[in-house]
Amino acid sequence: MVDQLTKGISSLAPFLEPYSSWVKVLFSLWVLLTAILLLSLILARPSRDKGSEQLPAVGDTRHDAVWLTIKRAELYGPLAGAEIRVTAKVNGTEFTYPTLEGVEWLGVGPQMASQQFRIPPATQYELQFTHRSAAATAP
Repeated sequence: MVDQLTKGISSLAPFLEPYSSWVKVLFSLWVLLTAILLLSLILARPSRDKGSEQLPAVGDTRHDAVWLTIKRAELYGPLAGAEIRVTAKVNGTEFTYPTLEGVEWLGVGPQMASQQFRIPPATQYELQFTHRSAAATAP
């Protein structure tokens, strides 16, 4: 049995020929487990049910939830290239961009990441945006 396995491995992976039998068996187990893992990841992919709290893609309007999306900011004049913090006030609730841990200011430019905020559903929305620039607050 081991001879047949060794010959089969050697024919499929000729570069293993100079190695001992235990290396060939270990390599075969590694390839087999990798295939099983990949197949499991493909077949066991979680479904995206309506009750999940996953953020929708930017521009996705198929969800029942209401989202405020900040895509980017642009500054002109002497503030161009500054770092900013944006505060959006929606019906009295404040949302701050960026909200990454340890990131207080964000450099303005095309590399800015968009951010989404889930806001409570309402029949009307009152929006107010304010921003502070790191360059504007420096002495």
